[in-house]
Amino acid sequence: MNIRKSIDYSDLYAGIDKVLAGNLPQVELYLELGRLVSDRPEKGAAVMAAEYITVSYPDRTGFSPRNLRRMRDFFRMYEGRPDILEQAMKVGWTQNIVIMEADLEMDTRRWYLLAVQKYGWSKAELVEKIAADAHLASSIEEEVQEGDCKEFPAKSFLRIRICHCRILIVDFLERLWYNWLWKLRLFWQKGITLGLNGRYHSIWGHRRISPSGNSPVRAGMAAEVACAEGICIV
Repeated sequence: MNIRKSIDYSDLYAGIDKVLAGNLPQVELYLELGRLVSDRPEKGAAVMAAEYITVSYPDRTGFSPRNLRRMRDFFRMYEGRPDILEQAMKVGWTQNIVIMEADLEMDTRRWYLLAVQKYGWSKAELVEKIAADAHLASSIEEEVQEGDCKEFPAKSFLRIRICHCRILIVDFLERLWYNWLWKLRLFWQKGITLGLNGRYHSIWGHRRISPSGNSPVRAGMAAEVACAEGICIV
């Protein structure tokens, strides 16, 4: 005959009351509840906490025994990694569960936490990214802010620097295109002419005699107006 040992959970219940009265954000609330459950040595602490919340706070949802165990695991996983916990606090609980229950190294978990913040991945998208090992196929520098690079392992340094150089090159080419080449392309397409020595020339180099009686400046202006109206002389 099994006799259930009587255990005093009054301290746990008092802690739950205090935490629930604090109106904390969801992830912070779950972290504190996980801390309370983790402090209890009994295996049934999560079940007892879930039962107490269900009875004492019937309007509260999301506090099943399974979810309380997840809160406990969430606290234990990042207990010794405050840097990763800081990022986890910025992500929704659903995405946190996916990252927490995936078979990942701690630094890889941090990678996905940062990526979720930047790209706003849903649960389904996050599951797909983890299954595809997105952290291997995609450069870290593309997923995180530059200031976070120093916190990654040394083995990632070369990849970060290479990607950073690539970003700078792409930015330079974009600036070159929009600031200079794009304008030259417009001139080329429109065939804007310039007044030179009483004559005007198209940008293709064909000489055109200016109208009689007009000065070189007037000829150039007339050509530009004509081009603006779509009647370029080439």
